[in-house]
Formats: sequence, C-alpha cells, structure tokens
Amino acid sequence: MKKRILFILTLSFLSSFAMAQMYVSWTGNVGIGTTSPSCKFQINSSTNNFTFKPSNSGSLEIGGYDGSTNATITFWHSYSGFNKLIAKSFTKSSDSTLKTNVQLLEDPINVIKRINGYSYFYREDPSQRGIKEYGVIAQEVERVLPELVDTIKGIKVVDYDGLIPFLLEAIKEQQTQIESLTQEIMLLKQSESQRSGGAKSFSNNNLILDGQKQNILQVYQNAPNPFNATTTIKCYVPENISNAKLCVYDVRGSLMKCYSIQDRGFVDLHIQAGSLSAGIYVYVLTGDGLTSETKQMVLTK
Repeated sequence: MKKRILFILTLSFLSSFAMAQMYVSWTGNVGIGTTSPSCKFQINSSTNNFTFKPSNSGSLEIGGYDGSTNATITFWHSYSGFNKLIAKSFTKSSDSTLKTNVQLLEDPINVIKRINGYSYFYREDPSQRGIKEYGVIAQEVERVLPELVDTIKGIKVVDYDGLIPFLLEAIKEQQTQIESLTQEIMLLKQSESQRSGGAKSFSNNNLILDGQKQNILQVYQNAPNPFNATTTIKCYVPENISNAKLCVYDVRGSLMKCYSIQDRGFVDLHIQAGSLSAGIYVYVLTGDGLTSETKQMVLTK
C-alpha cells in the first residue's frame, strides 16, 4: 500500500513538474514555457522565443526570434512609447561575405534632395517636452527609400544608418563636381590670360552673319552626355589655324588625351569610351596659342 501511495505521489510530482510554468535546469538555466532552456534565461511561447545569455567573453547576448529572419527586439513602454537606448557605441554587421548583388548607388544627390531634415519636439512623453530634437520624417523617407522604414506597434520607425551610404556617395559626387568646376575656372582664367597677353586679338569684323566667330576657336557640348560608348564633339577651327587639337583633362587637371584635328571649319570629333575610364572630364580646343572655352563631359560605364 505504501509503495502504491509513493508511486502515485511520484507520478503527481512529475506531472506537476512537467506542467510547471518555470523550470530551472541542473546547470542553472532558467526557462519559462520550456523545460529545456539552452541559456541562462529563456522565454518560449507558441510563436516567439526570447533568450538572455552571458557569453564566455564577458559580453551579454540578448536574442529574440519569432520565426522570421528579420526578428527584432523592441524596447517599449506602454505609456511613453519607444525607450531611448544609451551606450558607448553601436555596430551593425557589414561583412562582405554576408552580402550579395552588391552595386554602387545611382544618383545619390537626387535621393538626398528628396529627404528633408527637421527640428521638432516629441509631444507624447512628458519627460521629453521642451527638448528639441533633429531628424527626418518617416513618411517622407518611405516615399523615397521604403526599405528604410518599418512600422512597429502602429508607429513608423526609420533606419537612420541606411541614409549614410547615400550621404557618402552624394558628398563624393559633389566633390567631383566642385573639382571639375575649379578646373574649368582655372582653364578659363588661363585662356583669358593668354588672350589679354596679346597672343592674338580679333575685332567684331571677324564675326560672320550666322553668329559664328569666323577666326576664333569654338567647341560645343558633346552629345550624348553622359555617354558610355561613343560621343561626338563638334568643333569650329578657322582656316588660318595651322595646329589644332582637342585636349581632355580629368577633374584634377591632369592631361588625359589630345586629339589632333586636321580638317578646318566645322569638324565632328568622335570620342570612344574605351580610351578613357569612367568619370567627369573637361575638354578644350587649342591651336596656334589660342584656346577655346571649356566644356564638361561625363563618361559612365
């Protein structure tokens, strides 16, 4: 009889143990909703798991999983909304081995121009009233870069880090334009200096009726521009010019290539993309000490 009672009590204990809401393993791991916690603290439900695990290196691992590879951990207060997180630094995984189909951003300046920066105050959290903050508006970002906007608990959130690559490329593109304009100004000053120095001067009598300057070197904007295969530059070389050539410079002012022009009058010069690398260039027509105005062309590949 005693053995039977002991057996029934044992079964009752094991049944209660199996149905317990909290479980502590012999290794000290604590589980809620699971009898086999794999770390120091683990919460399981039918659709979501949460783990709290100190690592061997002394750091702390907090993990959330809802069956999706994009699972997130949300720090949320039912009254004030999202909480502020404060730490010395934050890092994001960016290893090249994790990425595929990597491509350079196109037209970053146009993207950035469509997103505005604002100052504002948060109105829901009394502790934040009167504190001016700065940022973007999620709805505006969503229209331009929807991949950077998510909706959590009915509130739109923005991945600010995702804007950094556009800012980097926009600054680089702007700097290239600045350097190109600087080079163009330099060439214009050089041309003006040569003309004012008395190399050769021409009066208004040298102008023909269609508006073209008969005795002045002229170069026109290449077409198409930008180009990735072939572009054409129309030039006007007066008959009295004995040595004419069109020279191409990069944005740093380095001479890249010169094309000798044998014909006179209006000449079409065809530039092949294979002779230059992708970038922004300035070209100028010269002959017998004279220099035309400069033009800019963009080569894409």
